[in-house]
Amino acid sequence: MNLTYKYENKLFKILFVISIISWLLLTSLTFGLALLYAGIVLAIALVAHSGFISHIKGNGIKVSDQQSPELYQTFKDCCEKLEIQSIPELYIINSDGILNALATRFLKRHYVIIYGSIVDALSDNPEAMRFYLGHELGHIKQKHLSLRRIVWPAIILPIIGPAYRRAQEYSCDLHGLYCCNTLEDASFALNVIAAGPTASKTVNTIAFGNQSKTTDGFWLSLYELVGHYPWLCKRIQHITDVYNGEQTIFPKRHKLAKVIAAFIPNFGTGGQINFAVVPVILLILLTPLFFISKVIISKYEASRAQYEFEYQERRNQYMNNSIYQDSINEDVNY
Repeated sequence: MNLTYKYENKLFKILFVISIISWLLLTSLTFGLALLYAGIVLAIALVAHSGFISHIKGNGIKVSDQQSPELYQTFKDCCEKLEIQSIPELYIINSDGILNALATRFLKRHYVIIYGSIVDALSDNPEAMRFYLGHELGHIKQKHLSLRRIVWPAIILPIIGPAYRRAQEYSCDLHGLYCCNTLEDASFALNVIAAGPTASKTVNTIAFGNQSKTTDGFWLSLYELVGHYPWLCKRIQHITDVYNGEQTIFPKRHKLAKVIAAFIPNFGTGGQINFAVVPVILLILLTPLFFISKVIISKYEASRAQYEFEYQERRNQYMNNSIYQDSINEDVNY
């Protein structure tokens, strides 16, 4: 099974070329100061990230042969299946009900963090945990955590930046599927995110995947185009088709949504900031249209009024001429 989504490498190459050109221009225009500023930003980001890693190590539960050994064995099995030689550190942290997992990197060391709510939600189906573990290991296997820095600043571009992030998620879903023993386990893992621990047990996966056929509307298209994650119904349909050896065909997105998304830069983790920017961008784009429409309507009304005035003038003139002509005819007849 090919574990890389069909568009990921293409998008990476495009972003990489754009980034190289951008850095060459920035370096030449700033006489090398751009590289200095980039180094300062990276140093600040490293210090900030160290706080998160410290929080994980200090407050999270490190999974090992002595701590949750069954989960750790599953984790090692996934690493072996994905041919990851250096096993990352695995932690469980409290998430206050949030269902998620993530992979991160700090000083050349990789970490996989599983939220406690996920562990609780999969207590009746622990095999589905392989999907989450495989998905996060996919980010490590595909070197996503390192490549994101390489494709900066091109990654902030509208349309293509979020598209690359979504392509990464599709690839990692394939890693998760590859680590699972059955398609049902992988599907259940995504159903839990969609419906929660209880309702996910009765989800009709086929019907959920078929929802992807209705994602071509304006709003669904717009928010996916600026987001970092594909809609869950699309992710379900994608892994189902790959497992069955079929080609996934999603409906084309709304054309107007593409136009508006082209004005929204790719900021924020998971695209949340992008979502928040959408109303602002819509307001900025629609405000000029509002004033333009008011000007057009005003000019139309003025033109119509002028036309009616001139029409009335010509009509009055015609009527006056007719009355005058009639009076002359009466005089002649007399």
